Amino acid sequence: MEMERIQYDIRPLKTALILLDLTHAFIAPGAPFEVPAARAMLPRIRTLVDACRAAGIQVVHCSYVHGDKATHMSDAWPALSEGVLNAESKGVEIVDELRSDRDLFIEKKTYGAFHLSALEAEL
Repeated sequence: MEMERIQYDIRPLKTALILLDLTHAFIAPGAPFEVPAARAMLPRIRTLVDACRAAGIQVVHCSYVHGDKATHMSDAWPALSEGVLNAESKGVEIVDELRSDRDLFIEKKTYGAFHLSALEAEL
């Protein structure tokens, strides 16, 4: 059975595609926080990203950046103490397949992209 497609009135200047944590720390093979299913989705995500860019829709990458100081989270995730998600690390960089200088890049300090970040102000 074929599903019915839903049509939306998308206004590019008032629309953004927000991508969360598509960074080396979560996508790269063998990375400390590797999510193989996310890597497998990259071709489809890239198709969506390309379509949004072509339509003039802002693409926004939100990347979790952990502070320099170890916290209680370091006990559960030792890689945090090793700096895998520090601001200068490769781990927080958007994967090459999705990266473009035309995109907006937001550092997030929590799991939520809007809490304690510049996302709302930038949109």
